[in-house]
Amino acid sequence: MTELKTTKRSLKKIAKISIVPLIAVTVLVFYFLQTTNDYIFDEKDVVNDNGTIYLNTASNIKYVGKDKCYSCHAIISNDYKHSEMGHSLEKLTPEIIVEKYPQSKPIYDEKNNYYYTMFKKDDKYFQEEYRLDENENVIHRIVNEAEYSVGSGHNLRMYFYEVNGKFYQLPLTWNTFKQTWVLSPGYKENKNLRFSRFAAKKCINCHSAYLNEFPNSIDRFEKPFVLGIGCERCHGPGELHIKYINNSLGKIPKNSSTIVNPLKLSPQRQLSICMQCHLEGKAWVLQNEEGSFDFRAGQLLSTNRSVYYPKVTNTEAIEVGDSPHRLMMSKCFTESEGKLVCFTCHDVHKSIKTFQISHYNEKCISCHPYNKIKEIKGFSHNVSLNCVSCHMKQTGMSNTLHGVSLTDHWIRKDAYKSVINWDIVRHPENQSTIELVPAIDENDNYRDARKGIAYLEYFKEYDHRKDYLDSSVTYLEKGLTNHPDSRTYFNLAEVYFEKNKYQAAIRNLEEAIKLKPGYHEALFLLGKIYRSSTQYDLAISAITKAVISKPEQVSYVELLGIVLFENNNFKKAEEALNKAKEIDGTNPYVYFTLGNIYALGYKNGEKAISFYKQALALDPDIPNGYLNLGNSYAMVNNLEEAINSFKRQISLNPKSVLALTNLGRLYQLMERFDLAKKYFKEALKIDPNSQSAKLYLLQIK
Repeated sequence: MTELKTTKRSLKKIAKISIVPLIAVTVLVFYFLQTTNDYIFDEKDVVNDNGTIYLNTASNIKYVGKDKCYSCHAIISNDYKHSEMGHSLEKLTPEIIVEKYPQSKPIYDEKNNYYYTMFKKDDKYFQEEYRLDENENVIHRIVNEAEYSVGSGHNLRMYFYEVNGKFYQLPLTWNTFKQTWVLSPGYKENKNLRFSRFAAKKCINCHSAYLNEFPNSIDRFEKPFVLGIGCERCHGPGELHIKYINNSLGKIPKNSSTIVNPLKLSPQRQLSICMQCHLEGKAWVLQNEEGSFDFRAGQLLSTNRSVYYPKVTNTEAIEVGDSPHRLMMSKCFTESEGKLVCFTCHDVHKSIKTFQISHYNEKCISCHPYNKIKEIKGFSHNVSLNCVSCHMKQTGMSNTLHGVSLTDHWIRKDAYKSVINWDIVRHPENQSTIELVPAIDENDNYRDARKGIAYLEYFKEYDHRKDYLDSSVTYLEKGLTNHPDSRTYFNLAEVYFEKNKYQAAIRNLEEAIKLKPGYHEALFLLGKIYRSSTQYDLAISAITKAVISKPEQVSYVELLGIVLFENNNFKKAEEALNKAKEIDGTNPYVYFTLGNIYALGYKNGEKAISFYKQALALDPDIPNGYLNLGNSYAMVNNLEEAINSFKRQISLNPKSVLALTNLGRLYQLMERFDLAKKYFKEALKIDPNSQSAKLYLLQIK
């Protein structure tokens, strides 16, 4: 999982009116309010669908939470509590357990040499990571509580812990199909991110109600969390509806509603409600400054984002978040003239387990009576058959490679013939490059720029061939020609950064910041580029400005501390890193850099040892972690622990010339010359030009 604003639409009252008419209008409105008590709204800020005005789609109407709905809608609410969407994100408690405990055996990550278990203790649940040495002794162990579960448990169930409003994924996932534990999606196929993979707003958006993001941070949310997908995700904000029910709203127009009933919307707006989470595509890009939480039921999703798919459709494997796209490919959909939508078959208030095959067959039979399809190409159709099993085949997921199968919503005669070519699915880089086309989009001045961003996102997420960066540049530059704006300049800079064209990246970042002063993402990237070329003063200046813009964004504060250290400003570096620890103490590099400050800057070996140990507890594979720990032990004359640390470093990296040389030097000082010569010679085999190893070896001879 990777790091992803609010809408700028406001109540723009009539701007081009002279002063006198404006006063007249104000007086009239004042009199109107006093005499009729009508509810006043801005027609440009609400949805008008087929003559019905949905007042709660206005941008200033507040969400109230699903609990406010229960008192009036108890039956539906109780059903919904047992539905899959009702369990999309919740506290992990014994009452909702679907997994099997105790775990029968640890899950072993052979590539990274970690073992994982999930266990229960005192009605709480934990995931443990550990590593064994050659004698089966535990040499590393870390435990985090599984505080939250994501997913209903119908297919997969994932787990998260929370740090100061940020959700971090745990390495184990429960596979309901196989009734077993597996590494979390992407942890085996791509990279095991262990306990550091956080839930970006873009991701958690579809597993929760509307979370409030901290204004001074990114992907960190205010408590209390409103867990699970609530009523307002499909019905829109409830503030006006409650006021209307309580007779505290005022008179509303006859053709208006204070809440959205999805079944009364036009087909495309109905689909948009489902597509906000079930149309994922290979990339999706927000419109302008819109945020993913800004979409409201009743709106068209294309006004919030553009979603992109390959031009050539994969007929076999589907993806999580692909159902509406596949449905719209169906002849049943295209010829239904809008009558076939998600709600035709699905009642999201209830669990899918409550529906029998007959429920779905009835939907098919309403258009395809048995007496018209009894004999087709040798197949005999009767009321006992399951239409879905042949025409909407259960198939594998290309973006969740855990043996999970979901229903392919592309309804077709020969669906049962599809066979997945997993080599294509798992290795897109071995196939021809794809062309991205929008499934939904707006025809505006930003269209080309959005497509350029889509190619960049596809490059980051799926396929790292430079062709996609070239396509991204083409569309982003075209977008700048149509409408120069800060976001397009920033994304173009990102592409040039990926292409290692740093001067071009800097030029575009400067343009972005010129158009949008305080643009924190652009300032942060600018700082990273300057750091890569050791222009530390410029890097510190840019990152400091990013921190001023987002003072609680921990990645900004962390990098500021690291660059200050690299520039030998130890005191300010320590201040920044201590602040980062207060915000979120999960990054091992914060502790590692603090160790470096105390070892190299302050010559305080004991304090350095403390920080290095904390870094290694979080990440035992941190580069040169045990090397620096060994050096610090040597500083305080604890030679035994220094030797152990150097040996651990060599076990992790047998080609560490510094660890081999330092270990040899310790043995030399202890007058154990045979061992000293052994390690000096090993170092010289790896690097014949190592002056230190040569010098020490000559001293022994």
